[in-house]
Amino acid sequence: MIVLFSGYKLEVMWYGAMGIFTVKSWTILWFIAQWIDNNIWDAMYSNWAQGSMVLGDVDQLIHNGSFLTPKRLILDIVLMGMNIGFPMIWTGMMGWIGINVGRVLSDYVSGNAQPARNTTGLADPVVPAVAKAAAAAEAAVDKAASKAADEAAKAVILTAL
Repeated sequence: MIVLFSGYKLEVMWYGAMGIFTVKSWTILWFIAQWIDNNIWDAMYSNWAQGSMVLGDVDQLIHNGSFLTPKRLILDIVLMGMNIGFPMIWTGMMGWIGINVGRVLSDYVSGNAQPARNTTGLADPVVPAVAKAAAAAEAAVDKAASKAADEAAKAVILTAL
């Protein structure tokens, strides 16, 4: 429907494809964050892995008077940053890529694409010389191929007689 309303512009189709790919990729990022979450909890609180997290929290409350020790607070901030920050960074990168590629596609389709320019200016005298040499080599190869084909045809005719 959106493609129809956009006038079948390739740029809009590209934006849609990048948007779908980006959102589908969030699940992968969240899975990685969950895996890191599970393993970092086991590494930092290995004594709690043997028992219950609830009992560990109660023990922490009794000894420190708070559930949030600095170690756990930092861990929670890091994990929150992974669950929210990873997708935000990924979405920003994909948006930047999508917009730039969409502009290139739009320029290409509309015929406004600029040819690649030599910024150094060093290749300007070289390019015509290379093109001339390539044309001469192609002509020599064509001449040699036609001569070889003629000789092969003569050899086939002579062997047939």
